[in-house]
Amino acid sequence: MARKLGGSKMMLACVCLLLLLLLLHQMYPRSAPAVRVAQDGVEAPGMIEDLLCILEETCKSKGYNYRVASGDGMDIFPVICFDKKLVMSEEKQNIGRGLNIAFIDNKSKTVSKARSFDTFQDDAELIEALQNTPDHWLIIVACYDECAQR
Repeated sequence: MARKLGGSKMMLACVCLLLLLLLLHQMYPRSAPAVRVAQDGVEAPGMIEDLLCILEETCKSKGYNYRVASGDGMDIFPVICFDKKLVMSEEKQNIGRGLNIAFIDNKSKTVSKARSFDTFQDDAELIEALQNTPDHWLIIVACYDECAQR
Protein backbone atom coordinates (compact mmCIF):
# COMPACT_ATOMS: atom_id res chain seq x y z
CA MET A 1 0.00 0.00 0.00
CA ALA A 2 2.86 2.36 0.84
CA ARG A 3 4.39 1.86 -2.62
CA LYS A 4 1.11 2.63 -4.37
CA LEU A 5 0.70 5.79 -2.31
CA GLY A 6 4.30 6.85 -3.08
CA GLY A 7 3.75 6.30 -6.80
CA SER A 8 0.54 8.33 -6.68
CA LYS A 9 2.36 11.19 -4.99
CA MET A 10 5.06 11.05 -7.64
CA MET A 11 2.46 11.05 -10.43
CA LEU A 12 0.65 13.99 -8.80
CA ALA A 13 3.93 15.89 -8.50
CA CYS A 14 4.71 15.27 -12.19
CA VAL A 15 1.26 16.44 -13.28
CA CYS A 16 1.59 19.58 -11.13
CA LEU A 17 5.02 20.31 -12.60
CA LEU A 18 3.69 19.84 -16.14
CA LEU A 19 0.78 22.20 -15.45
CA LEU A 20 3.16 24.77 -13.98
CA LEU A 21 5.37 24.59 -17.08
CA LEU A 22 2.36 25.01 -19.37
CA LEU A 23 1.20 28.01 -17.35
CA LEU A 24 4.66 29.60 -17.52
CA HIS A 25 4.80 28.97 -21.26
CA GLN A 26 1.47 30.76 -21.70
CA MET A 27 2.58 33.68 -19.54
CA TYR A 28 6.08 33.99 -21.07
CA PRO A 29 6.07 32.65 -24.63
CA ARG A 30 9.32 32.28 -26.53
CA SER A 31 8.31 34.80 -29.21
CA ALA A 32 9.41 38.38 -28.75
CA PRO A 33 7.07 40.30 -26.43
CA ALA A 34 7.29 43.41 -28.59
CA VAL A 35 6.01 41.50 -31.59
CA ARG A 36 3.01 40.36 -29.56
CA VAL A 37 2.38 43.92 -28.36
CA ALA A 38 2.37 45.10 -31.96
CA GLN A 39 -0.04 42.38 -33.02
CA ASP A 40 -2.39 42.98 -30.08
CA GLY A 41 -2.72 46.58 -31.19
CA VAL A 42 -1.55 48.00 -27.86
CA GLU A 43 0.78 50.79 -28.76
CA ALA A 44 1.80 54.28 -27.82
CA PRO A 45 4.01 56.65 -29.79
CA GLY A 46 7.48 55.09 -30.00
CA MET A 47 6.46 52.14 -27.80
CA ILE A 48 6.83 49.42 -30.40
CA GLU A 49 10.16 50.68 -31.67
CA ASP A 50 11.47 50.93 -28.10
CA LEU A 51 10.25 47.46 -27.17
CA LEU A 52 11.50 45.79 -30.33
CA CYS A 53 15.06 46.96 -29.82
CA ILE A 54 15.44 46.27 -26.10
CA LEU A 55 18.41 44.03 -25.45
CA GLU A 56 19.00 42.00 -22.31
CA GLU A 57 22.68 42.84 -22.37
CA THR A 58 24.63 45.41 -24.30
CA CYS A 59 28.15 45.15 -25.64
CA LYS A 60 30.70 46.75 -23.37
CA SER A 61 33.60 46.22 -25.74
CA LYS A 62 34.00 47.25 -29.36
CA GLY A 63 31.19 44.90 -30.37
CA TYR A 64 27.79 45.70 -31.81
CA ASN A 65 24.36 45.82 -30.25
CA TYR A 66 21.85 44.14 -32.52
CA ARG A 67 18.67 42.10 -32.42
CA VAL A 68 17.34 39.84 -35.15
CA ALA A 69 14.03 38.00 -35.06
CA SER A 70 12.97 36.07 -38.13
CA GLY A 71 9.31 35.81 -38.95
CA ASP A 72 7.15 32.78 -38.34
CA GLY A 73 5.00 31.91 -41.35
CA MET A 74 2.87 34.89 -42.34
CA ASP A 75 1.77 35.77 -38.79
CA ILE A 76 4.92 36.89 -36.98
CA PHE A 77 6.94 39.54 -38.79
CA PRO A 78 10.75 39.80 -38.83
CA VAL A 79 12.58 42.51 -36.93
CA ILE A 80 16.12 43.84 -37.34
CA CYS A 81 17.58 46.32 -34.85
CA PHE A 82 21.09 47.73 -34.92
CA ASP A 83 22.64 50.02 -32.32
CA LYS A 84 19.28 50.09 -30.47
CA LYS A 85 17.51 51.50 -33.53
CA LEU A 86 14.76 49.77 -35.46
CA VAL A 87 16.04 49.09 -38.97
CA MET A 88 13.47 46.71 -40.50
CA SER A 89 9.97 45.80 -39.31
CA GLU A 90 6.33 45.73 -40.25
CA GLU A 91 5.92 49.15 -38.61
CA LYS A 92 8.57 50.64 -40.89
CA GLN A 93 6.89 48.91 -43.86
CA ASN A 94 10.22 47.75 -45.28
CA ILE A 95 9.94 43.97 -44.95
CA GLY A 96 8.81 41.43 -47.48
CA ARG A 97 8.62 37.73 -48.25
CA GLY A 98 12.03 36.07 -48.41
CA LEU A 99 15.24 37.48 -46.97
CA ASN A 100 15.19 40.87 -45.28
CA ILE A 101 18.70 42.27 -45.16
CA ALA A 102 20.30 45.27 -43.46
CA PHE A 103 23.63 46.34 -44.95
CA ILE A 104 25.78 48.10 -42.34
CA ASP A 105 28.99 50.02 -42.97
CA ASN A 106 31.38 48.61 -40.40
CA LYS A 107 33.62 51.69 -40.41
CA SER A 108 30.91 54.29 -39.75
CA LYS A 109 28.57 51.83 -37.95
CA THR A 110 25.62 53.15 -39.93
CA VAL A 111 22.91 51.30 -41.81
CA SER A 112 23.62 52.01 -45.46
CA LYS A 113 20.62 50.21 -46.89
CA ALA A 114 17.89 47.81 -45.87
CA ARG A 115 15.70 45.86 -48.25
CA SER A 116 13.93 42.57 -48.80
CA PHE A 117 14.67 39.98 -51.46
CA ASP A 118 11.89 37.67 -52.62
CA THR A 119 13.96 34.53 -53.09
CA PHE A 120 10.87 32.45 -53.84
CA GLN A 121 10.58 34.12 -57.26
CA ASP A 122 14.19 34.91 -58.16
CA ASP A 123 17.50 35.18 -56.35
CA ALA A 124 19.46 37.14 -59.00
CA GLU A 125 18.92 40.50 -57.23
CA LEU A 126 20.10 39.01 -53.94
CA ILE A 127 23.24 37.57 -55.51
CA GLU A 128 24.01 40.89 -57.21
CA ALA A 129 23.49 42.85 -53.98
CA LEU A 130 25.75 40.51 -52.02
CA GLN A 131 28.46 40.59 -54.68
CA ASN A 132 28.38 44.41 -54.70
CA THR A 133 28.62 44.71 -50.92
CA PRO A 134 32.03 46.02 -49.79
CA ASP A 135 34.18 43.67 -47.71
CA HIS A 136 34.07 45.76 -44.54
CA TRP A 137 30.26 45.83 -44.31
CA LEU A 138 28.12 43.76 -41.96
CA ILE A 139 25.08 41.92 -43.29
CA ILE A 140 22.18 41.13 -40.95
CA VAL A 141 19.51 38.80 -42.32
CA ALA A 142 16.00 37.92 -41.10
CA CYS A 143 13.68 35.50 -42.87
CA TYR A 144 9.97 36.05 -43.52
CA ASP A 145 7.49 33.50 -44.88
CA GLU A 146 9.48 31.09 -47.08
CA CYS A 147 13.26 31.35 -47.40
CA ALA A 148 14.33 27.79 -48.10
CA GLN A 149 13.28 27.36 -51.74
CA ARG A 150 16.54 28.51 -53.34
